[in-house]
Amino acid sequence: MSLYITLGRVRISVFFLAAFFILYILNPGVYILIMLASAAAHEAGHFVAAAFAGRRISAFEIKPFGAQITLDGRLSGYNSDIWIAVSGSVANIFAGATAYLFYKMHPSDDLFFLVLANAALAFVNLLPVNGFDGGAALYAAIASKTDCFLAQKICDYVSVAFSGVILCAAVFACVRFGFNLSLVLIASAIVFEAAYGFKSRENRLFSKKPL
Repeated sequence: MSLYITLGRVRISVFFLAAFFILYILNPGVYILIMLASAAAHEAGHFVAAAFAGRRISAFEIKPFGAQITLDGRLSGYNSDIWIAVSGSVANIFAGATAYLFYKMHPSDDLFFLVLANAALAFVNLLPVNGFDGGAALYAAIASKTDCFLAQKICDYVSVAFSGVILCAAVFACVRFGFNLSLVLIASAIVFEAAYGFKSRENRLFSKKPL
């Protein structure tokens, strides 16, 4: 039995649907929609950057902790790869800054949460961890100066180190301040991706957004 629902080039994990349902039960109302809107802004940033670089989206997967974009095999250079990787976070920074301007004029809890959601997505995705945008950008930056094999090895070590620090910080925060579901999900996603290692860096962009 397939664990994905396939709609053309889009594949949706049944675990994502289950996670969405759980989060909606725990956080009913507009907040889950704000998180989805922030995630959509992030992906839109990748789509636009890929289009400008002359790359086409061949597949799009929605997974439990985020989304995976698969690009065609056309080479566009490491500089373009870096831009495509960070463009999602750039979109979140722009969206968050815009929301902040509206918040200053018309303060509301919803707008404040929109600012926080975009800031969190931008920050987490820029972490230099395998499977995250920051890891893809770091790999492209190092590979452009050395070679892909050395770049992969360096990024693996950096990824493990950062994921270890994040995991320790999450455990400490839960012990010190009490259990927090969002923090646990973020830490789990980071460790999960770091454990997976590299997946076809030359033609894939793997961007995550923990909820």
